[in-house]
Amino acid sequence: MQPASAQSSEATEPKGAPRERIGAARRTLRHNLRCSVIDGTAYMVMVGLAEVFFPVFVLLMFKDAAASGLVLTLPVLLANLLQLGAPKLVRAMQSYRKAVVLCATVQCIACFPLAGIALWGAAQPVPPGTGALAITFIIASAYYAGAIVGGSPWSAMIATLVPSHVRTRFMGRRNRTLQLGAVVGVLLGAVLLQFLPAALPASPTLAPDAGLLSRALHHNPQLAVFSLLFALAGVARAISTWYLHRHTEPARVLHAAPAGTDASTPVPSVGLLRGPHAALALGVILFHGAAMLGSPFFAAYAREVGKATMLDFAWLTIVWLLGKALALNWAGDYAQRHGKHRLMTMSLALMVPVPVLWSLSSDLVWLALAQLLAGIAIGAYELAVWFLTVDAFAKPGLSGAQRTRLIARFTLATALAGAATSSVAGSLLARLHPAEAGPTGGAWAAFFVVFALSSITRGLVALWMARMTRAGWMVGSARA
Repeated sequence: MQPASAQSSEATEPKGAPRERIGAARRTLRHNLRCSVIDGTAYMVMVGLAEVFFPVFVLLMFKDAAASGLVLTLPVLLANLLQLGAPKLVRAMQSYRKAVVLCATVQCIACFPLAGIALWGAAQPVPPGTGALAITFIIASAYYAGAIVGGSPWSAMIATLVPSHVRTRFMGRRNRTLQLGAVVGVLLGAVLLQFLPAALPASPTLAPDAGLLSRALHHNPQLAVFSLLFALAGVARAISTWYLHRHTEPARVLHAAPAGTDASTPVPSVGLLRGPHAALALGVILFHGAAMLGSPFFAAYAREVGKATMLDFAWLTIVWLLGKALALNWAGDYAQRHGKHRLMTMSLALMVPVPVLWSLSSDLVWLALAQLLAGIAIGAYELAVWFLTVDAFAKPGLSGAQRTRLIARFTLATALAGAATSSVAGSLLARLHPAEAGPTGGAWAAFFVVFALSSITRGLVALWMARMTRAGWMVGSARA
């Protein structure tokens, strides 16, 4: 016999209620999936409009090849320091969605001061000094913080909103759409930078009382166009933020305990460089440092030595993105057949010669081939790192909060290595770089030294990691 409460519930609940609840859940899921696709695509348009052109912007505004590379590493380091506070932010806001929206809003707002400083810099008759460069780096740090600090809450939010049985297929389709958004952003930015300066009205003489825009168009119209790019990037991020806000989030999602866990069970203390995966973590950190000896300075090399136009630079970036997409199509299957350690070894071998290949020729076709190889290599490498770090951080008895802290520390250590090595390479490049650069002169020699140093360091770290792989630093079967 059923309890009275159950009988009362059956008597008052319509027979179609379960079907209505299922239908409502499906509509909610479709709504969240649609919002996630629009959010991600608009975000990648912003990346293509702003982030991709950061090195070119700094090079054009400050005439400093070293600074154009460091803008890709030092602000990222500062953003990763802020990332350590992401768990406290989520707890304070009691919502993954609210924390993500706040971080996205910060990134959106940061685009507009960048637009302002681009317009101000274009209005100066001479390149601005180190004070303006420091302000630019601080604003760029806020920009990167919006994405990096919001990254872990976003991942947690998606895990709660998208069921596991549809997550893999959905994320694969979403990522393809996101790549298209990045290509659209890069192409739009390149077309505006290439053709708009010539179309803008600018008088050959400058009146004493000319406004900021008139002075910017007179002194440096191409740099003035960057203010438009950054403003458009802010609009794209605003669209992305709105659709992040439109996601629905289950009530009290932060209070739900993971399946099979007991909150009262003590969890052992863990460290980043302790345990069977310590060599893996150290190897990835060191290799990232070796990569950042050369990679951040490719844009300056393409512009100064290769004399690449904005459309040329966009083409090289799109080829790189194509290489990453090609790698993702087969790297997962390769890891399944031959093991994650072989995917890691192969990707390391592909990444070692890339910086030297850049310096062998400044011909656009050659640089495109080198960029295609670089994209394939980095795509396979990032997937291998993701596979192996997931294994390394999936320790039995490790809570979600501890896992998040461990990944945050690992990411911070990686960013610190990249900032340190890129600073060394930037100092070396600044010392060797001549005042007057030419396609076959001292500028090429300065870049060649930095690129060769990166390839040599990559090779040494890759050999060490391959040796540690054979020694068995990866727990479990090679095909696991």
